[in-house]
Amino acid sequence: MFDHLKPDFSLLSKEYVLVQAWKKTIDHIRYHNWFADTLELDLSAFDLLDFLKRMQNRICSGTWEPRSLRIVPAPKSQEWVIKTE
Repeated sequence: MFDHLKPDFSLLSKEYVLVQAWKKTIDHIRYHNWFADTLELDLSAFDLLDFLKRMQNRICSGTWEPRSLRIVPAPKSQEWVIKTE
């Protein structure tokens, strides 16, 4: 289809661009960030077509805004205690 993609906003909403961006992002997060919420990453992979469709709709309508990062506590090797007070 294309040998090289030019930086053009109209290409940002194309499925083939979003899939490659998603794959590259997920690979980077899994490899470099052990604080990542892997369950949420797996959920986006399971529901990838709907996830990408929602992204396309938000990009095309101009309503896409990045969300703030959330801190995900990393499990420790010691025993956990949950207080119910």
